[in-house]
Amino acid sequence: MTRQQRLTLYLLPVAFGLALIADLLGLFHQTWGINFVLWTLLSSGAIVGLAFKQAQPLTKETWLWLAVANIASLGFVLRDNSAILFWLGFCWILAWMLIFSQPYRTHWQLASIRGWIVSGVVAGFGAAFGSFAASIHLPLRVGNFTSAKLRPILIGLGLALPLLCVFGGLFASADAVFENIFADLFNWNLDWLFEHVFVVLFGTWAILGCGWILFAAPKPEISFAERPSFLNIGKIEVGIILGLLNTLFGLFVLIQIRYLFGGEQQIAEGITYADYARRGFFELVTVALLVLPTLLVGSWLSEQRTEAQPLFRVLALVLLVQVGVVLASAVSRMLLYIDAYGLTESRIQATALMIWIVLVALWFVATVLRQRGQYFANGALIAAMLVLIGLVLLNPSNLIVRYNASHRGVASFDGYYIGSLADDADAVPAIIEVLPSLPSEQNCQIATLLLDYWQENAADWRSTNLSRSKARDAVLQNKQLLTTMSCPIDRSM
Repeated sequence: MTRQQRLTLYLLPVAFGLALIADLLGLFHQTWGINFVLWTLLSSGAIVGLAFKQAQPLTKETWLWLAVANIASLGFVLRDNSAILFWLGFCWILAWMLIFSQPYRTHWQLASIRGWIVSGVVAGFGAAFGSFAASIHLPLRVGNFTSAKLRPILIGLGLALPLLCVFGGLFASADAVFENIFADLFNWNLDWLFEHVFVVLFGTWAILGCGWILFAAPKPEISFAERPSFLNIGKIEVGIILGLLNTLFGLFVLIQIRYLFGGEQQIAEGITYADYARRGFFELVTVALLVLPTLLVGSWLSEQRTEAQPLFRVLALVLLVQVGVVLASAVSRMLLYIDAYGLTESRIQATALMIWIVLVALWFVATVLRQRGQYFANGALIAAMLVLIGLVLLNPSNLIVRYNASHRGVASFDGYYIGSLADDADAVPAIIEVLPSLPSEQNCQIATLLLDYWQENAADWRSTNLSRSKARDAVLQNKQLLTTMSCPIDRSM
């Protein structure tokens, strides 16, 4: 038995087991909580166990992404904020993508952004088609049938079943008698079948494919070093491109220096807080979408022209310093906006985005400008995880309620906005605390929303989440107070 056949025998039950456990934990039909953490831990353990079994040590980078995936999953048992969980889930997916494609990136000596692009393609194709390769190497034997005899039978069945479904459906649409026979023959509970059996089989297929590309897939020799001459730029091109960009940014900073740091004085001259903050934020978005990608592309285009590198580093650093002026202004504007109108989830997210871009810009200086660009992409993801961990610890929804209730600089306390957070478990304890201080027309509707949403029975243990448990307990403990305050909900709120 070959190594690939032995590996397939190990991978198949592991893939099926992980898919079955995912279904039993309710990952496909329950709210994610502790079930997501448990499944991530089990999947990580399966990878480590298979690597040990195959005497194929995991790389340091693979260990790093396993840690990132598990840390990201912990957010699903701690917080209920949908935006934070979305970005944690996105980082979780990226981590697994990098894990499954790591052997290819190492073999092809790919790093940074280029390696990430290849990672996404490899991981996607592996999940979709890797199981075909694993199936070919499956050592089958049933009675007198060997793998050589069973394999074509299984392949034929696999290709024929979809065709039978398509043509059978067309015949059923064409003839009522055939439709009745077809319906009686397949009178199954399709909802249950899809929810469990099909999902488990699909999960098995995807996990088997990813495991195959991680441990067994062949790695052809592919060279990415050579590229057409028009994709290389020299000292003159670098000087023109970055020189003009620096001139433009310099003029912008010099002409608008009073506006950039005018603060409340500029607002008093007719510019509203909203315009002041929003224009600062859009400047930051422009910087994020244009400057760093432009510098990354410029670094890649000039990396094979050594005479252009010193000039590129100098001009890129000058440009980033000028961008720093705009970043500082944007942060100060957002702080003014928060001081005047209080906190909202979008303002916290905008501030977090600013912090992440500052970290990425600093990391660009420490890596790309020091000719260590292979570390840039990984560092950008780690910076995103650090910002998200900070948000998880900060508990934005709770902070919004407490800050807006206590901060005297807030022009008007928007109780209706606070009411919109009633289904966010992170905010519920703080909402109950400030509820008595709200006007009666606001607190009665918020109290009704809290009772309607959180008075239900405890959720399935698989969806256990610390914030949701605290919210449900807080509502139950204050049920009498909330019932007294409650009133029919104004749906126009």
